[in-house]
Amino acid sequence: MFAIKKTNTLTLRSEGPGRAGASVSGLSPDTRYALRLAAYNDVGASAYTAPLHFTTREEAPGGAPREITVRALRARELHVTWQPPQRETWHGTLLGYTIRWWEVSEEGKGIGDSSGSESGASADSTSTTIRGLKAATRYGVAVRAYNAAGTGPLSPPHFRHTLESPPTAGPESVNCISSSSTSLRVSWRPPSLDTRGGIITHYTLQYTRRDTDPLLPSQDAYLRVQGEETTVSRLTPYAEYEIRVRAHNAAGDGPLSVPQVCRTDEDVPSAPGGMKLIALSDRSLRASWLPPPEPNGKLTHYTLYIKDLSGSQEPNATRVNACTENEGASVECMRTLRGLRPGRTYEAWVKAATLAGEGPPSPSVACQTSGLAPARISSFGGLSLGAAGTTLSLRCVVGGTPPPAKRWLRGGNPLHPRPPFHLDGDALLIRNLDLSHADNYSCLAENPHGSDSVTWRVVVLKPPAPPALALIEARPRELELELRPAPKTTGHAIPKAFTLHWKLTTPEGEWRIQSANPGPVTLTGLRCGSSYKAYGTAGGPPGSELAVRTSGGPPIAPPDSRWIRTNSTHARFDTSAWNDGGCAPVALKLEWAGSGVAGARDVPVGGEVILGGLTPGSRYRVAARATNEAGMTREVYEFTTSPSEGGFAEEVDAPFPATAGELALLLALCAALSLAALTILAILLRRKRHTLFEIVEMDSKLDIDNDQRCYSVKETVLDSTTACH
Repeated sequence: MFAIKKTNTLTLRSEGPGRAGASVSGLSPDTRYALRLAAYNDVGASAYTAPLHFTTREEAPGGAPREITVRALRARELHVTWQPPQRETWHGTLLGYTIRWWEVSEEGKGIGDSSGSESGASADSTSTTIRGLKAATRYGVAVRAYNAAGTGPLSPPHFRHTLESPPTAGPESVNCISSSSTSLRVSWRPPSLDTRGGIITHYTLQYTRRDTDPLLPSQDAYLRVQGEETTVSRLTPYAEYEIRVRAHNAAGDGPLSVPQVCRTDEDVPSAPGGMKLIALSDRSLRASWLPPPEPNGKLTHYTLYIKDLSGSQEPNATRVNACTENEGASVECMRTLRGLRPGRTYEAWVKAATLAGEGPPSPSVACQTSGLAPARISSFGGLSLGAAGTTLSLRCVVGGTPPPAKRWLRGGNPLHPRPPFHLDGDALLIRNLDLSHADNYSCLAENPHGSDSVTWRVVVLKPPAPPALALIEARPRELELELRPAPKTTGHAIPKAFTLHWKLTTPEGEWRIQSANPGPVTLTGLRCGSSYKAYGTAGGPPGSELAVRTSGGPPIAPPDSRWIRTNSTHARFDTSAWNDGGCAPVALKLEWAGSGVAGARDVPVGGEVILGGLTPGSRYRVAARATNEAGMTREVYEFTTSPSEGGFAEEVDAPFPATAGELALLLALCAALSLAALTILAILLRRKRHTLFEIVEMDSKLDIDNDQRCYSVKETVLDSTTACH
């Protein structure tokens, strides 16, 4: 039964015995109609013919989605909701929605109609979440519906700012130059616009002196800065500093920038650290001294001053080259003074110099030349650091008349020169240093006129123990790790800096290195759903490798074929049933075969697509292959088209171009139905001539079964002689 809700009658005169026809306009898209014919002549009207049922073609929706809301629930995401367009504007069966968004400039205008991004939603959806946006950025959002005939109009745009998030990158182009011996001028640029996460409120500059005591931990200092440059003052002359900058906004703190190393200018050195003057004979003395504790630059030379206290002449000044070891470190210096007068008392002092000038003098010391000089040691004891596995040299230079005897003690006990201890001239060598060699070592000198001794405290250090790594959170393209310094261990040097090493665990993966501080460390720019290896170092051996994986994985296929719906000639695929596995975007390809035909197409994900031109009552196999950054998923599904059972057919336009086979099949079906209608009209014309034809009962909304439809992708014009267009 057909529920007739609207009836229209069209009356027209016959144009002759061989011609009859009419064009009916003003019909609604995608509406089912029943058409009956009755003939009139001078006597009266004939009975109505049996109803001819047909459905008008779909048209693109005429209305936009309604009641659109856009909310910012978290940084980099917007939640969009809507209601479908008014029912009378659908003009067909809605297949889904297209959500379009774009950045809005500071002036409030869109970046451009050609720009922006789009995503899809299924027909039964009324909300979606747009992800991967920029934080603290104004976006325009519009929604439109689509059916098999095309897309409808965009809704009026709605505008919303995303929430702020902490900056995801440090300031760029950090640069520092020395402005004096005690200050550095530092400048930088803000993080890139898409990593600021909001409005930058201020910066924190962190600076750390690098060449500090190896037995003491590094001391970080901080400076809050408004703006993008500042001067760091009250620094140590000719010292290296590691400079890093962090940006802040209202949502939190960003990461530190890549470290930059700067050195302050040179200055004059401090006074030498110690001075000795001993008698070697009645005409010679030996002066020795330590380098200045604060060299404030690279030492170029010393000036040694000698004055005869018995006379009134000016002191004699002698230039002495700076004393260094193989690595360039300054060590104690010694200078023998000959040609002096017997029995005279001499005074000596020394000044150190850099390129910036000469520093203050050391304390002066005095000594008398003598042919009976007591045993004295020119060397200085003190702290001596050695790295495990290396060789340490303790130099003990003695003097006196007669020449003194020398012996070594370890911890107050005599030390015998057997491996790993060796005597090499004035020095005691300790080869292949080990932690067990840490002790107090003394050198004793004796002759009949006196004795002397010096002591070294030997400290042996192993390289810093490596830090441990732990996973805090895995995200699709980021890994947040925690760098945990190793507990303080006796015999290990204190770490001054930490380095993080990581790589993708694939054959093409390469190790990457970045500086890190203890605490959370974020690795960015990673591959979604992929495995990585990471370890940390602190200037020594590498730590244990940590195997980690970013979140996400290959696409997840629908569990069964319920995402495929069919009628006799078409299959509808709801691609929103595919899960991106957390690694969007997804590329989906369908490959089908059955009833002697095969084909393949790339289809969009997030809405519905239609495959037409199928054979009624046939079984098909579809191989769906979905790929994303993390991998590929392939599943095979089966579906069967419903058998053809006569009656009317419904046409649905496929959203992708029809094939030549589909066009041929559909044209043949429509031609057959048109021929049937023409035959009926010809019979009526032979029975009644000069007859008026009346078209009645144009049903605009019929409650019918939609099992059989005629889908067409050919643009045709509806007239009364055609049953399907």
